[in-house]
Amino acid sequence: MRRVLFTLLAGMLLASLPAFLATAAPAGGGHQVRLVDGSVLQGTLVLVDDARVVLRTAYADSLTLPRAQVAAILLRPDLAGPPTAAAAAPAGEAADEPPAEVIPAGTGTLELAIKGNAIRSSARFRRESEREAAAELAALHLWIYADGELIHHDSDATFEKEFRRSNWVYLRNHHRFPPVSLPLPSGIHELRVVVGNRMDAMAGNENQPELVSAEALIEDLRVMPDQVTNVVLQGKGSRFGYGKYRLEVLSSR
Repeated sequence: MRRVLFTLLAGMLLASLPAFLATAAPAGGGHQVRLVDGSVLQGTLVLVDDARVVLRTAYADSLTLPRAQVAAILLRPDLAGPPTAAAAAPAGEAADEPPAEVIPAGTGTLELAIKGNAIRSSARFRRESEREAAAELAALHLWIYADGELIHHDSDATFEKEFRRSNWVYLRNHHRFPPVSLPLPSGIHELRVVVGNRMDAMAGNENQPELVSAEALIEDLRVMPDQVTNVVLQGKGSRFGYGKYRLEVLSSR
């Protein structure tokens, strides 16, 4: 329901945007969106694709604008005045602000690799009837989210070792996820990478001591059309330590 209301709000703004801006200019946010009629919206860019531009503003959590109505997207963080503010500087004074950058609409490529230690996990069961549930717990997963939406999932349910100790049977898994290549709309994205076990599968298995959950977050990933954006993460964990693992961002460019 909220998304429908925001879409309706976007249509109303496009019909009477100059008057709206005159009375309620938004504050904060590091991006500006210029419309074809010369109007300007300021906020935080969430998504750009061929059909829409999504902007988070001071007055709307998610404002969706038709892409055909957008003339330019400006990424200079200090933009707060009208587009012609730089022209008002006294003659002879050089502008201190760098040229605004525009990200054209299109599609780029995200290439993501995880280096370092393999991720490891272990689950256990007592009765053979519990094997399937334990195997599901021990399986390792890779999830990649862009702007809160899942864009990639990979899993590995093979086991490095199975052994019995006391009255328990242990299933142990370790895996290195291969690099992935994914298309992404051009623009600024929030990227979240999660590796580990399915914690939602733990119902009735809370005594499992060696499950894994680790994540890395990149809040402003810049994707340009027809270009590759590389993200390299490093996994860190003990060679023999199960259930202890973390992800760090090495580079994103």
